[in-house]
Amino acid sequence: MGIKISELQSFVGSVQDTDLLEISVDNGIGGFNSRKITGAQLKTLIEGFTLYEADGTISSNRTVDVDGNSLAFNKIKEISFSVDGPTSGFNPYYKITANKAVGKDFFQIYNNTDGQEQFRVMADGKVEINSAYTLPEVDGGAGQVLTTDGAGSVAFGNTTTGLFSQTADGTAVTNTTTPTNILGSGVGTLTVPANGFSVGDSFHCNIKGSLSALNNETLVIQLKSGSVVLATSGTLTLPTITSKDFEIEADFVIRAIGGAGVASIFTGAEFNYIQNSGSNFEGKIFHSLNNTTFDTTTSNTLEVHVTWGSASASNSIQSKFVNLRRTY
Repeated sequence: MGIKISELQSFVGSVQDTDLLEISVDNGIGGFNSRKITGAQLKTLIEGFTLYEADGTISSNRTVDVDGNSLAFNKIKEISFSVDGPTSGFNPYYKITANKAVGKDFFQIYNNTDGQEQFRVMADGKVEINSAYTLPEVDGGAGQVLTTDGAGSVAFGNTTTGLFSQTADGTAVTNTTTPTNILGSGVGTLTVPANGFSVGDSFHCNIKGSLSALNNETLVIQLKSGSVVLATSGTLTLPTITSKDFEIEADFVIRAIGGAGVASIFTGAEFNYIQNSGSNFEGKIFHSLNNTTFDTTTSNTLEVHVTWGSASASNSIQSKFVNLRRTY
């Protein structure tokens, strides 16, 4: 009885286990030798090469070994499969989808536990992470770093230590004894978010503006974060000043991080001005260590409050320039 290889799969159903089938085996010298196998052996041989059952499930574990060669699947638009991982601890359950259709994302990985997309390669070459931010598809310039706009767009940009730059005059604090923040609006931020500090972080703030005062008028300057006083000038007694320049220089260094009573910040500042009757700078240098009420586990926003001793239209202070930058 002769059997075509193409008919083996369909023919095996009519082969009995006890049947004897004759086959030819290469004898290694250019010829063939005949031998017989049973129907049971033939069916075992065929079933051993079955990759999947009629319902589409794999009959048992199968390994495809291309031994360093390429394994090609032609004209496939999409491949989807799931990989099961451990059932406790880190749970790497993923569904991986590849799609080469025009205008479609090329590659995606999902977390099968909650369906959250974790990784996406877009048709234009961009890479998206956790549906949260997108990496650029081209390299930046030499020395540039990746920066984010906080809204999902990441791009290469030049390094900068600048945190805030005032772009409009601050409110003039005049004819009042109410403590008032003299810092105006600008670009960047005066805020460090909760847990955003590290030990050794250092900052420098420079403030310039216009100052007027009655003779022997008093002024108090406080550098603050919300209600927390970082440093105070104490009560300053000023001479007669009419629309003269002033400057405040302040430096901050984080000595310890944590909650109130654990965190520590050192602040050093200098206040300078010129009075009407002279041309020399006058003022005061002051500093303070706050290791009792300063808290790095909460958001901190820099404010500079001034308080006049009496309300007068002749007492006025206004910031014109404010720059806050990181120095370490």
